[in-house]
Amino acid sequence: MRGRGAKVLHCDFGQFPQKLQLATAIDGHGSQQSLLIDADSRHSLDEFTAVWDRSQLGNKTIRSVKMGMEEYIRAESRTFLDGLYYLMPKAFWMSPPPQVRAAEIKIRQKQIATRLGLRIPDSCVGNAGELARALAERHEAMAVKSIYRTFVDYELTPWEKVKRFCYNVKNSKMLEEYRRTDRLMWDDLQYRCRQMIFTQKFGKDEAEIYLSAISACPVILQEYIPKKLELRITAVGQKLFPCAIYSQEAQGDGAVDYRSHEDEARHEAYKLPAAIEEKCLALLRELGLQFGAIDMIVTPDDDYVFLEVNASNSAFLWVQERTGMPIAEAIADLLISRKGL
Repeated sequence: MRGRGAKVLHCDFGQFPQKLQLATAIDGHGSQQSLLIDADSRHSLDEFTAVWDRSQLGNKTIRSVKMGMEEYIRAESRTFLDGLYYLMPKAFWMSPPPQVRAAEIKIRQKQIATRLGLRIPDSCVGNAGELARALAERHEAMAVKSIYRTFVDYELTPWEKVKRFCYNVKNSKMLEEYRRTDRLMWDDLQYRCRQMIFTQKFGKDEAEIYLSAISACPVILQEYIPKKLELRITAVGQKLFPCAIYSQEAQGDGAVDYRSHEDEARHEAYKLPAAIEEKCLALLRELGLQFGAIDMIVTPDDDYVFLEVNASNSAFLWVQERTGMPIAEAIADLLISRKGL
């Protein structure tokens, strides 16, 4: 964007409020002034014509405050930043945060997709065992996946902490690097782990193992769709960039969820049928999204099955790097032209 003459501000809201100031003043007649101030610059929010919000509001820099206040400050900061969209109503947003939050509701996606004529898997969303068992009885194989978050962060047990600390002491060079560069990373290294949650497949012989625990947490349960290939369709305004992922070439669980063995699956640019392309664009219009990533399955019979739209913070660079499709250029075009769906 800078290469095309656009003025760009990259703003890390993980630095708010410690290293970033943001406020709005409204008088009794409704006149409003909003300012954003960081270490290097001062801006009126009226200056900005386009916004792409990819923030993860972790407030990573909150340190040296009274014990117990960190989470309070994080909650106050998140609530304040939720209103940023309403401080910049004239700007082009890719996509508007209220639409992104509404679009992340998976059951709404399925309702709109079926109304537009897209096929979806026979599904159950929630934690009601009765409906889940009825669904599982109708199909030879099922898939179970998370509704929203694809990972779990958990704290190590005291013994695991000791083992990890001892391991890191043996790797003194790495230990010193963590201490020197990033205290937060060092804290996480000692005490916390992240476990990814991938889609799992099970048959009738395993069904009760999965279904007996379904009441503990809502999930997406759906018939398992045989795959010829999978599609990740990155949408930027009116442009679609379909990527074929040959997940059945991956080893082990990669055939069920390619993310677990992503490097083993071939990626190629793909040509969508015109009817499917139009339905994808219609889905994005109804969801109010200027950017998103649509996941679909192409069956051995060349049927197209819609799975979901990833509306927020969808990664795209890995698709561009593997296929050569100019996604970043399309994003720059859209933010400069502000002419989307």
